[in-house]
Amino acid sequence: GEDVSTSGISVGFDVLTPLEASISRSLRVEGGPNGNIVSEFDGPVIFNEKITSTSSKGIEANSLFLQGDTTVSRKYTVGIATPSLSGNPGDVVYNANPTKSGYVGWIYTTENDWYRYGNVSLEKNLSVVVFDRVGIATTTPGDKVLKVGSGATEFSVSTSGAVGVGTSANEFQFRVEGDSHFSGNINSVEDINSVGDIHSVGNIHSVGVITAVQFNGDGSGLTNLTNDSLFSPVPLGIGTGISPNDLSRVGIGTTIPHFNLDVGSPGTGSTDLKVRNNSIFDGSIVANDINISGILTASSYKLDSTSGEILAGIITASNINVGSAFTTFNDTTGFGTATPRAKVDIEGSVKFKTYSEYVEELDISGGNVNVDLSVAQSFTLTVDEAVTQFTLLNPPSGATAFSILITQNSTGYSVGIATFKNSGGTTIPVKFPAGGVLPIVTTTANKSDIYSFKTFDGGST
Repeated sequence: GEDVSTSGISVGFDVLTPLEASISRSLRVEGGPNGNIVSEFDGPVIFNEKITSTSSKGIEANSLFLQGDTTVSRKYTVGIATPSLSGNPGDVVYNANPTKSGYVGWIYTTENDWYRYGNVSLEKNLSVVVFDRVGIATTTPGDKVLKVGSGATEFSVSTSGAVGVGTSANEFQFRVEGDSHFSGNINSVEDINSVGDIHSVGNIHSVGVITAVQFNGDGSGLTNLTNDSLFSPVPLGIGTGISPNDLSRVGIGTTIPHFNLDVGSPGTGSTDLKVRNNSIFDGSIVANDINISGILTASSYKLDSTSGEILAGIITASNINVGSAFTTFNDTTGFGTATPRAKVDIEGSVKFKTYSEYVEELDISGGNVNVDLSVAQSFTLTVDEAVTQFTLLNPPSGATAFSILITQNSTGYSVGIATFKNSGGTTIPVKFPAGGVLPIVTTTANKSDIYSFKTFDGGST
């Protein structure tokens, strides 16, 4: 207990070096006259009873290990950054340089990693805490700065400040999925969009547009109407909505309604009424022009005007009769007859100022040329090999005529112009004028001949 450095005694004097010492009552080390001589323990020290330090300087150690009721003790120490070495769940590293709105330190968790813990207030005497993200009743706040609950009970705030109630899809600045109830006024400088109900005991003021599936109530709170006080709710059992009292006129787009419902302002040329689904009119409809892009269906109809016109892209009808002579238009159209005998049947004379015919290109296959009269009446044929016969297909009943322009290629081949057969392979007699003289097809290269044929018996001769 004596400071040997100041007592004039050489160093090492009165120092005992026994191997062991056992003291049955107590041990007191005074630390020299000034109480500053250090006692050193180079090995482990076990205290089986409480340790008390009355020094104002406290107890100093690199780390503090507390075991409590656990098998493995937990380490408490101080650091300057997030620890890089793993520890035991419950180990704590205090932040050596904490700041206001910062954090106390790091704690090692059962997820085998270090996590921040302990927020520091922004105010000395108030608990004003800053969080990066907060999850309440949920362990998955995700990208939301605040999330309470999940699913239909969710309340969340995104990093951009968008608020969602009952939804995480905050594409709007404020979105509520489900019904809402407000006991006070609603004031908005932007549009209000709602897919659910909005119930407000107070007024709803919006500088923007209010969009909703429906408005419930007596309509007395709707503004910009000609006379708001003239509206009252429709009685239950008759319908839902609002109706004008005393058969007052309602104007939409006009301040001077001339009818029970007057829509639009004259002369603007705009679309004033659009019905997206079905409509029912129990009375007559008077219109200047009607443009129909779909189908017009009527159980009966009458079009009567001396100067009227009907313009339509497609008209589908079983029969269209024109005039007292029953000129009929249908799948087989007749003019002057109600029973047409062909696709177009004209009962009477026809006058053309001019007309043209479709020309079909014929082809040679194995010496045969198919002439299909259901396709055309005028044909062209380029001869690039010998033609032995023509097969006449689909001749109409009665009399008809057809012509073939035959042109040789650069070689020139023979053409059996008098050999015709039907689709069954039966020869069709071909008769030529001038005593039956057969006009031979020119075989000179690049020369052309025109042959015209007429039949009075549906192609039999």
